[in-house]
Amino acid sequence: MADMSVNEPLRKSPRIGPNAILQLEEPLDRMLGQGALAQILKITRVAMPSGKEMVPQEDVGRVHHTMWRLFPEQAGTLSDRAGVGTARYIAANRIPKAARVMLRILPRVWAERMLTKAISDHAWTFCGSGALDTRRENGEIDFLLRENPLADKVTQPPHRCIWHAAVFAELFSLVLGRPYYCKEVSCCALGAELCHFVVSRDRPTGHFKGLQL
Repeated sequence: MADMSVNEPLRKSPRIGPNAILQLEEPLDRMLGQGALAQILKITRVAMPSGKEMVPQEDVGRVHHTMWRLFPEQAGTLSDRAGVGTARYIAANRIPKAARVMLRILPRVWAERMLTKAISDHAWTFCGSGALDTRRENGEIDFLLRENPLADKVTQPPHRCIWHAAVFAELFSLVLGRPYYCKEVSCCALGAELCHFVVSRDRPTGHFKGLQL
């Protein structure tokens, strides 16, 4: 998921919110040294986003995929931290305080449905040319993302969409004030028809908050 800072999607080309790139900077600097993101941007010939405009989905994909190729051992953690950062930015800057308070006092089912709808309504900010469907079954929220533009079908070995899973888990946790977890049960990058994320209150066995590999 990306920054919901633009009121309407830009129709001229598929685009994604700038935080999909901007939130990589802090974990990259902390884990790999100052200027790591600048190095990736130079290699991919992508300009640093201003934070005020949407970014072509191809640029976002190149940055993320190049990070995985350059730093395969750290990329999973980097993607998770960037996803968490994106969710925190959205919760703090794009969801009104009154709405956050209301969602925390509503019954859990109602709050989950309202937040799921809000995410679905802004899906263009992280789906780009992809298409998102949602459903709720047995206390779990499913996000079904077809033609995920960030799914990396190039890098070997392929990897799951950790950034998306981290955004979903952290956004639900922060906004609803309860711990939520997300696992990706199928992925376009691994040959599946779609990327299927499952958000729930149940911690994946033996794994950390975010993505179950």
